[in-house]
Amino acid sequence: MLYKMIAMLFCSVLSFSAQSYVSIEFSDDFNSKLEQRKLDYKNGDVLLNQRYREILKYLKKYDLDNDFKETQRSWLKYKAEACNGEEFFDDSNVSSDIMTQYLISDCMSWVTYARLLEFDYIESKKVELAYTLRQERAYSESDYYKDSWKGYVSKSCNINLILHNEDVEHCAERINYYYREVEL
Repeated sequence: MLYKMIAMLFCSVLSFSAQSYVSIEFSDDFNSKLEQRKLDYKNGDVLLNQRYREILKYLKKYDLDNDFKETQRSWLKYKAEACNGEEFFDDSNVSSDIMTQYLISDCMSWVTYARLLEFDYIESKKVELAYTLRQERAYSESDYYKDSWKGYVSKSCNINLILHNEDVEHCAERINYYYREVEL
């Protein structure tokens, strides 16, 4: 995951001159950009935790609260694996590389906000307009993901099957769409 993000960043550098890329995204102040990204993630995480407690209460009346807790644990495992940069560094400290820390924070933020979209669906069957207007279906995307992703999607779709009678294939397609941007 992080490798794809770094590769995408590298490709974007190639498409711009070095000077224009630097002025567009990071200028000369890497630390402030990293701190902003960390703040974005923290704000999303606070909102996620608040919404999690609300949905847990909501699902209790459907006897789905324990299933939701298990789904959230699977999602947390996926988030940790998807946004971990350690596998790309041989015996070095990932935290010493500011660009890697930025990408990790960016990934954590995107994954968190994608989970909030799933919370919207659980509560009200609300989906993003972009998803409803999509041009093509992509069922096979989940084949790429790690086992933690597959476990999370399976558990989440089981809840939506019970709660909203949503077809599992459609559910997986929707969730894959929400997280597509994470696959940089």
